[in-house]
Amino acid sequence: MSVTERDNAGLHVSDDSFQDEDGDFDIKKFVINTTNEIWDEQNFDKIYDYFADEFVSYGAEGREFNDLDQLFDYVFERTAAFPDTKVFVDDLFWVGDDETGYRTSHCFTVTGTNTGKSKYGEPTGKGLRLSGIANCKVEKVKGKWKYTEERAEDDQFAITRACTPGSDKPYPVDQIELDPEGVKEKTGNNLQVPSDSEIQKENEKIIDEIGDRKGFSPGDFLLELIEKIWNGKTIGKLENYYSEDLIFHAASGRELRGLEELRQDVLERLSAFPSLKMIIEDLLVVQVGSNSFKTSLPYTIIGKNSGHSKYGPPTNQLVKFTGIANRTIKKVNDNWKVTEKWEAFDERKLMAIAQV
Repeated sequence: MSVTERDNAGLHVSDDSFQDEDGDFDIKKFVINTTNEIWDEQNFDKIYDYFADEFVSYGAEGREFNDLDQLFDYVFERTAAFPDTKVFVDDLFWVGDDETGYRTSHCFTVTGTNTGKSKYGEPTGKGLRLSGIANCKVEKVKGKWKYTEERAEDDQFAITRACTPGSDKPYPVDQIELDPEGVKEKTGNNLQVPSDSEIQKENEKIIDEIGDRKGFSPGDFLLELIEKIWNGKTIGKLENYYSEDLIFHAASGRELRGLEELRQDVLERLSAFPSLKMIIEDLLVVQVGSNSFKTSLPYTIIGKNSGHSKYGPPTNQLVKFTGIANRTIKKVNDNWKVTEKWEAFDERKLMAIAQV
């Protein structure tokens, strides 16, 4: 199932019930209302109600929570820096049922103003507009529906920029302190790069786990896209997978339109990391019509920064970072194409590498 919600207004949660008109559990209402109540209404005590004690979360910059205390620390730190934080759910889809639980994916936008102190220093008064994607597991724990796991990627660079005095240029590398020393711990010879055959085997394994489908297989389509475009570097075949009028909500809040802007984005990334390899971590597929699917694909990228880019000159550092790409796949003139794409990854880390 799928839903698009641009405005969370009027979704106040008055009790612990998340039921539809028939009295059944409503996963859409659960995700949107809990997001609204915790972030917008700042009822942080509800974290205990909506998150399992064993909740785990993986996110940008290698962030990992394995208990609620760490989640509280993160929520308070973010909200203290941006007290007027609002979270908008832009797109939401899910699979599952009341017996097995649910897996959800939602694209979101966060707004706020840096009027509080942060780890970067005194407040700047600058506005924040941050985009991201969160994939969650929602399961029954002791009779209550709760989040048990989350994989989230968001624009950490937007936070750094909002908390840094001075220019609002998209990539003010010379004006932002990015802790390149910390990056060194996650680059260089400590990383092990899998072989091409190992990567292909792992990618095929993830795709196979979602099961066979009659007719068109979104999993096979995406596997071929990853292997041809990213791992195979056959950029000339972008039109085989993406529609001419593609809408692309890219990292760091960029809005791209059409094949040529997509091509430029792909080439810029490959220019910085010519040896880039993408490893598929998971795949969520939902059919939303006879000729339409929504998909979410968390990934890991490994590559050496051996080329020039908008982030700076090459450092020859080996880097590993994560991201999530959500795509809408539709039948266009009898051919299956990606018509809309959302992507979130830690671009801040790539900027830091440019300063190592």
